[in-house]
Amino acid sequence: PRALCWKTPRRGSNGTGNRAFGCFKRLFIFLFVPPFGGGREFCMNLFTVTLNPALDVTILADGLDGDRANHVLGERREAGGKGVNVGRVVKSFGIATRAFGLLGRLNAPEYLKLLGDSAGATSFFYVDGRVRENMTLRAESACMKLNREGAPYDKEALQDLQTLLLRNLCEGDVAAISGSCPKGMPVDDLIHFCKAIAQ
Repeated sequence: PRALCWKTPRRGSNGTGNRAFGCFKRLFIFLFVPPFGGGREFCMNLFTVTLNPALDVTILADGLDGDRANHVLGERREAGGKGVNVGRVVKSFGIATRAFGLLGRLNAPEYLKLLGDSAGATSFFYVDGRVRENMTLRAESACMKLNREGAPYDKEALQDLQTLLLRNLCEGDVAAISGSCPKGMPVDDLIHFCKAIAQ
């Protein structure tokens, strides 16, 4: 199989250094392009995989002053995650796309409602826990970010996801695996998952 791999450089890095494969544990984007030929019907779809999606919450306030009560002026909630964001962009170019991933069941209904079909059809496996929330507090001259932890790693759910992906991929399809990993996911499991999809 052919694989195109791109990594987001770490903060403060010039992105020129050689790094071990394990560095992909936090931020990674892999685009796997299955080989052509083999007698199978050719098709072209993009499948995005988001293992640790997020609800992006932005709260607008009249200030972030620790010495007084600050008032909330507005709040915006959006379904996020690197994979679904890739899907949104690709879909805007008219390319068929489908979003796969793992989703904390406790607030999954809100996430799916906000996501809609903006990143294509969805195929998520539920895991125990909640979809993490990335909170941004904004005032006129200040900004603060707070990130909550998401659902813990579920190896069985990842295996189910892998099985479904392999069942749907065909010649010419692209699988984009992007974003951070669930808490507690070993690097070896990530490597095994990526290799299985690339074959």
